[in-house]
Amino acid sequence: MTKLLTTAAESEKITEFHNFYCILSILSYDPQYLAFLRIMTMTWTPERITELERLWATGATTAEIGRMLNVTKNAVVGKTHRLGLPGRPSPIKRVVFKAPTPPPPPAVINYHGPPCQWPFGDPGNENFHFCGVPAIPDRPYCEDHCKRAYVRNDRHTRAA
Repeated sequence: MTKLLTTAAESEKITEFHNFYCILSILSYDPQYLAFLRIMTMTWTPERITELERLWATGATTAEIGRMLNVTKNAVVGKTHRLGLPGRPSPIKRVVFKAPTPPPPPAVINYHGPPCQWPFGDPGNENFHFCGVPAIPDRPYCEDHCKRAYVRNDRHTRAA
C-alpha cells in the first residue's frame, strides 16, 4: 500500500524540487538564458586563443571580437589582459577643458575707485590675485566681470 500522507519536511522537499523543475523547463526555452549558459560554460581553447590573438593583431574592437567568438566584450578584455597582449588607447575621446588664463596682476592699480574683486587662482597659492580694474560704481566687479557674475533672468526671452 502506498503512503499518501507525507511529513512537512518531505512535502517541502517535493515542493522545492517541483519549483526547480518548473523553472528549468521554462528557462530551457528562453534564448537569452541559453545564450547566457553558452557564455558561462565557454572555455578558452587553444584554437579560440589563437583566433583572439589574430583578431587582436588586426585591430578589431573588443566588441567585434566578442561577437565573432560568441563571448562578451569583457571576456575579451580580461583574456587579452591575462595573455599580456599589448594594450590599446581608449576609444573614448576625452575632452580637456583649459581654464582661461587670468590676466597678470596689474603693476599699478588705478585708485580712481574701488578695484574689481574678481578672484584669479587659488587663495592658497602665492600667485592668487584680484582683477584690480576699477569696478563699476555700487558693484564689486569691473564691467567684464559684472557681465559674467550677473546673468539676467528675463521671463520674456524664454520659450513658452
